[in-house]
Formats: sequence, C-alpha cells, structure tokens
Amino acid sequence: MTFFLLLTAVGYTQDGTDTTRTATGAIALRRARLPLTHCRVPGLNEDVLCGTYEVYENRASKTGRKIPLNIVVIPALSPTPAPDPLFVLVGGPGQAATDSVAGQAERFAAIRRTRDIVLVDQRGTGRSNRLGCDFKDASTAVQAWVAGNIPIEIIKECREQLQKRADLSLYTTPIAMDDLDEVRAWLGYEKINLYGGSYGTRPALVYLKQHPEHVRTVTLRGVYAMNPLYFARDTQQSLDRLEQSPAKIKMKDPWTGKTIEITITRDSFAGAIRRALYDSGTQRSIPWVVQRAMGGDFQPFENVARMTLDTLNSLSMGMGLSVNCVEGARTQVPFEDVEREAKGSLLGVALAKSLIGACGEWPRGKLPADYFEPVRSDVPVLILSGTIDPVTPPSWGDEVAKYLPNSLHLKMESIAHSPFPACAVNIMNEFVSTGSAKGLNTACIEKLRRPPFVIPRPSPEMNPEAYSPIERELIEAEQKWMDAVKRKDRAALSEILLDEFAQSDLKGWDDIQNKTEWIDTALSLANRIKDLSLKFEETKVHIFGDTAIVNSTFILKGEAGGGPVENRYLIIDVWNKRDGRWQVAARHLDRTQ
Repeated sequence: MTFFLLLTAVGYTQDGTDTTRTATGAIALRRARLPLTHCRVPGLNEDVLCGTYEVYENRASKTGRKIPLNIVVIPALSPTPAPDPLFVLVGGPGQAATDSVAGQAERFAAIRRTRDIVLVDQRGTGRSNRLGCDFKDASTAVQAWVAGNIPIEIIKECREQLQKRADLSLYTTPIAMDDLDEVRAWLGYEKINLYGGSYGTRPALVYLKQHPEHVRTVTLRGVYAMNPLYFARDTQQSLDRLEQSPAKIKMKDPWTGKTIEITITRDSFAGAIRRALYDSGTQRSIPWVVQRAMGGDFQPFENVARMTLDTLNSLSMGMGLSVNCVEGARTQVPFEDVEREAKGSLLGVALAKSLIGACGEWPRGKLPADYFEPVRSDVPVLILSGTIDPVTPPSWGDEVAKYLPNSLHLKMESIAHSPFPACAVNIMNEFVSTGSAKGLNTACIEKLRRPPFVIPRPSPEMNPEAYSPIERELIEAEQKWMDAVKRKDRAALSEILLDEFAQSDLKGWDDIQNKTEWIDTALSLANRIKDLSLKFEETKVHIFGDTAIVNSTFILKGEAGGGPVENRYLIIDVWNKRDGRWQVAARHLDRTQ
C-alpha cells in the first residue's frame, strides 16, 4: 500500500501508467458528454469532474424549494470506457459521498481503469442542502453518540433551525433514490453498477427495487438493518457483557480549546467498546483497554471521544434522523421488545431508547406501502459481510440473499464493519468486470485471519503470581525511581542511578544524557507539570545474573500550560545489581504519543 501511494503521489500507477496524463485525456473525452466541469478535490493529485443537478425537494408536487445535488465523477482512465459506471453509496446515514473521493479512487483503482466512478451527495448531506445539528460542547456530543444520551432540547432546537430551510419529512431513502436516478439520466448513463457500504446498502437495495431496469450489478458491503430492536443483540454477538463503574477523564475540547471533563458511565463505556468493535484492528486492543479500566485508568476513552467528534463533523445528523426516524425507529416496535432483545447485553437499551426518544421530536416522512417488503430481483448481487461485525452482521446479508437468486454472499472470517480487505476489493473488481456472481475466484476469503489481540501481562498488584520475586522487586524499583522524581528527591535519584548512567532516544548519539543531566531534566519537569503522574504498564523483565532488562510502556500525565498533558513512551531500562541492590545503568525511550 505504501508503494502504491508513493507512485500515485508522483502520477503513476503500479503498472507504470502515467495517471496524470491519462486522466487528463480521459477528462477531455468524458467532458464531451458529461455536463460537468474540471475541478480538484483534497487528496487527489489530478482533475476530476464536478457539478450540481437541481431536484425538487417535494418530488411529488414538483413545486417549491429545489435542492442542488453535489456530484463528483472520477473519470475512467480508458479512452473507450465501459458505458456502465460505478455509483458509490456511503454510510451513516448522514455521510457525504464526495467527502471520500480520493479514498474511493484508490479503493476502486482497478474498476476505474474501464469505468467512471460517480459520487453524489444524498439530499441532506454534504453540499446537497446538508441538515446538520450542532452540539454546544464536546462533552455533550460524546455522551450523545457514545452513551446514547441525546438531549431532547438539542433535537428540538435543531428541528426548529432546519425547518426554516427544509421539509424534514422529505429526506427519506426512497425519495433520495429517485433523485439519484435523475442524476443517472442527466449524466447519460443507461445502466449502472451500485456499491453500498453499511447504510449505503439500504439505498442500493431501494434503488434496485425502484429502478431495476437501470441496474447492472449490486455490491453490498455489510447489509444494514435500521431497526433499533436489534442494536444490542448485534453488538452482543461480538462481545460478552461488560460491567464498569463511572469514571472521569480530562481532554481538550476541539471546538472551544478548553479542558473539559467527561464522565464515563456504564453506557458510555459500553458504547466505546461497541465503537471499537467496528474495526478488526481496533478490536484487538479491547482486552488492553478493559485491563486499564480495571486498574482505574480510563484515559484510552479519549481516543473514542476524538473519533466520535471526527465522525460528528462528517455526518449530517438531521438527515440521519429524517432517515432513521421513519425507516428505522418505527412506531410498530414496542419498547418492551427492545428491552427483551437487549436483556443481559453489553449495550443495553440506552442507544435504542435515545434514538426512539429523539424521533418522537422529529418530523416523519412517508414511505411507499411496500417499503419493508423484501427486495426481489434477478440482477447479479455480491454481498460481503464480516463475521465479527457488531452493526451489520452476516445474518442481515443472509436475509437479503433469500430473495436475490443471482446473489453470492461471502462471509469474511475475522473481519468487522471495517476494513474492506484487498481480497474483497479484488473479488468485487472481478464481479463488476464480468457482471456475474458466478465463477468468481474467492479463494482468498479463506485466508483471512483475525489480527492477534493485544493482551497485556497482568500487573503485579492484580496478579502477583504472574511474576517471580526478583521480577516484582525490579518492577517496584522502577516505580520507586519515578516516585523520587515526583517528590523532587535529588538525593534518592542519585542513589538509584549509577554514576555511569546514560539515557538515549531516537534523536541520536548527540543527545545522550548523563546522570547529572538526566536528574536536572527530571526535576525541571516535575516543577513544570502539576499533578504529575508517572506510571508503568505492560512490564516485562529479563534477568541475566546481576543484570536485568526491563521493557515497559511508560505514561506521563499531568497539567501544564493550562491544559492536560499525556505522553506515552516505550522504554528499555538496564539495571545492574551491585553490593546487593539494583541500580539503573541505562535507559532508552521512544515516544509513541
């Protein structure tokens, strides 16, 4: 992947094709029939085609307000492209398709050789009359999206603001897919290939139902069910029940720049675990996060908080409510059914209850009478599901496949909601190229493996039997060393460090500190940082007679400059036993955060 990125950065693909020159030629050819203009998008070092197409907000009456739909086409590289492009439908609900142009160009590079890739911001997202709701502070936003505690007053305020420029009942998926078909016709495509991921699978199926004559193939990655009845059940399939007590962490609010305190309740901790389950890579850190929480350290929650805020910045919450409140949180789902399905689960009822409560304040659109009927079609469909996906598990793919006789459902072992592995992308490339789900080379699916869990060794306090007496002695000596720093005890530090002591880091040989320099630096640090905390985690001890090597993750926390400080290091300490006591001979550290 790194090699590919280096090549594209200078204008070449892996096969040596000059993409800048070819793309320019492709644009010139496509411009003759596509009513779009040249433009540049972030992250892509070439021109693409951009434009807008207006549709009536009220498609039934064809009167009143119009919505400009934002469109980006990544043109095919071939001078004679296939007539059927790939339309990419993204998740949320509330994400904007055109926010990911560079990523889609990279992901579908093979398809792009012969086909245009089309991205249209669905009504209510991106630059298509975005329906965004603002949170006043980061703490409220995190609690709303992680713990499921959405303040009703925010929902009411958002509704009042958006109703001034939108009829919130007219942003449903069926209406949006009629928009998409108009765009298809305007761009001059007769048939299209659809790719939908997560919520994007729902628009893909709705488009297939409403406009089957214009669909060549459909690829569904993680079939999405919008019924809150199963939120807790689906999450529980990936992780057993976890109980935690409330805690607090401090972090900087990216909107105000101020230090804020976030309360971590059972619901927010459970929500954080659920978020971590979305990706196979982040899943592997869950045992480590839980172990730290058991020791009273909830700072890893800050990573979830930051990811939540990043997600909020990219989502149109108002559009998401307009979709979910009529297509997902349906009144025919009694709350007692939600409680039954959530009983004994990690997530509980908080998230579903919050959504149902918010939807009680949101305008509800109308759906076609047969909207909830299964989509039946003979169009070739490729369905891709991850076996450890907490939000779009394989069971939903199985349900959809029952009514699609020309479908193939591939279940990717050890894959969660993301990533979209190269193996699956290659299969999709072949599927779109051949236009058939039969005879695909799917052998690589069997080779997918779950990444190993990050399982920290228990601390001596939690499991003394896991360490020998000498190991425990050295671990205690490490902590006494840092406690002497916190006390600003120069005499104790001088006793702990050998006269030959030296510290190195990645800056090189010119930056090695001797004993005196290290002590001066450490005491200066202790004077500058308030509430200084110096802790070790994941410690391993290797003993060679009178010499020992201690490897640890070292965490420095406190406050300085009016805000929180947290630095993490990987350290290697060398201890030497002289006259019956251990002293430090050397330290090497690499900063990881």
